Amino acid sequence: MGLFDFFLQKRRMSILPEDIVVFIIGPSGSGKSWFLSTLLQNPNVHALVKVSGEHKSSEVHVVRCRFEGIPNDILLVDTPSFYVDDGSDAEATLKRWMDSNDMKKSWAVGILYMHNIALNPYDDNLRLLKHIGAFRRTCRRDLSHNTVYVVPSVASEVRLSSERIEASMSRLQRETVDGGTLMCTTLFDGKSEIAWDIMQELFNNLEPCTRV
Repeated sequence: MGLFDFFLQKRRMSILPEDIVVFIIGPSGSGKSWFLSTLLQNPNVHALVKVSGEHKSSEVHVVRCRFEGIPNDILLVDTPSFYVDDGSDAEATLKRWMDSNDMKKSWAVGILYMHNIALNPYDDNLRLLKHIGAFRRTCRRDLSHNTVYVVPSVASEVRLSSERIEASMSRLQRETVDGGTLMCTTLFDGKSEIAWDIMQELFNNLEPCTRV
């Protein structure tokens, strides 16, 4: 990479006043990177920088995109998972990224919370409110007023009974209400058109950041 390309890529990863920043958060195995890679395959989404197929799950991964029909650039931020047993400190990693990027500069901030309904529903480390709380602790300012959109996911090859799906969705809906967040009623199963629709629903609920 030449010096010009280096500075161009650095600028593209910086937050600009017209940018929409979307954080993709959730427990390990919830489908964060899967959702991002699927979304980037949609013909209506255009990555503005070369996207590496390999990135460490313990690091913050950012992609600047253009979406058809939206004038703003979209920064998609794939975050490391909290409450993992691999020794990594996701909160510290994300906080360092937050501290070096001022969210107030962006036009709007949205949060996609991914939740794999096939995971153990009784695992306390998979609770929505626990992860939302960890995410907010990393922020220099309160993001509680920004839109949190909960996305249930399940791989197409995973076979769950209709009763299990209904129970998992109902449990997630209760957590969503308790957390004052919004929930997508469509399961993300790896289809790029569903990923696109989920993003459109998120955009429809975003509010511009308050300028100070």
